[in-house]
Amino acid sequence: MKFLIVLSKENVNGERTKVTSYLLGVHKKSMKDLLELAKTEYPDCYYIEDDGTIFDALIQDKAYKDGKVVDLTPIPPTESEIKVQSVEEIKNKYNVLDEALKDKILTATLTGNQAVIEKLQNEYKQNMLNMAKELKAVKG
Repeated sequence: MKFLIVLSKENVNGERTKVTSYLLGVHKKSMKDLLELAKTEYPDCYYIEDDGTIFDALIQDKAYKDGKVVDLTPIPPTESEIKVQSVEEIKNKYNVLDEALKDKILTATLTGNQAVIEKLQNEYKQNMLNMAKELKAVKG
């Protein structure tokens, strides 16, 4: 079997991954026609003819680099992505603390325990201050 494989633009590691593929005789009758189809549908990509060897390898989380099939190198997160993740982690941490406080304050309210209510309100305020400090440190 002959394929025309459509590969992505190079990533930051210089690797290309499979976008799609066309099978000769199924999608078009000639490799020239397959290439024209691919260039029309995926104009910014890279195209290679293949006998199935590269096709099989790219299905298994491999990439194409410098004419060879290689293991796909993980792309490290950008500084922006790290900040977003850190912000989410901080918010999640304080959401968990807030949920526990909500349960406690509900019980204190139902039992009329004003001293516990005030203590929990102060704890909540301190949590919000701590969260704001942590968020400010991440955002810069």
